[in-house]
Amino acid sequence: NKNKVITSGIDNPSDIMIKILKEDPYYSIISYKNVDIKVPKGGHAFIYNATAAIAVGIALNVPIEDIKAGIENTIFTSGRNEIIKAHGYEIISDCYNANLEATTSAINYLGLFKNRKIAVLGTIGQLGDYAESGHGNLGHEIYKNNIDILVTVGKNTNFINEVAISDGFNKSNSYHFTNIDEAIKLLKSILKENDTILVKASHFNNFIKI
Repeated sequence: NKNKVITSGIDNPSDIMIKILKEDPYYSIISYKNVDIKVPKGGHAFIYNATAAIAVGIALNVPIEDIKAGIENTIFTSGRNEIIKAHGYEIISDCYNANLEATTSAINYLGLFKNRKIAVLGTIGQLGDYAESGHGNLGHEIYKNNIDILVTVGKNTNFINEVAISDGFNKSNSYHFTNIDEAIKLLKSILKENDTILVKASHFNNFIKI
């Protein structure tokens, strides 16, 4: 039946149900019908991607071992939750594109790391009347995920700082800039060895410069 709908999920009852066995900053291990599958990139978003991939494979009658091999050998595009290790730092480069859901996911991902966590966030475009509340909601995620230092750059990102501080975030670890060069100058002065830095913004922010 070409109109058949197959659902997949983790928490909610679905046709394809996945169990999370391990969630690590660098990978996750999930299980489907007692077949363990390693998702080769950390973060909850990639678990959901793998879950959807399993559902598609099952719908097309692909053997589970082939589905497992496909997920475990996935090649990811650069600039999307890409981990770069350089100069003693660990940088999560996710500056190709951004929306509220993806930025929330990226902040949650940063929260998995054990070392000092720094979030560098830029403007999310095309929010219209929701620009203030949308950016502000990210401040809740910053506080909830125990991010250590917050650096925002650009229009409306000050609302991220304001909401995070109102939630209880340390004001002295909150920075807001209108241009990227000032943010880079600050980062050069505060970064320490083993820091984990999330760089997340829409492409037009030119965060690749960081």
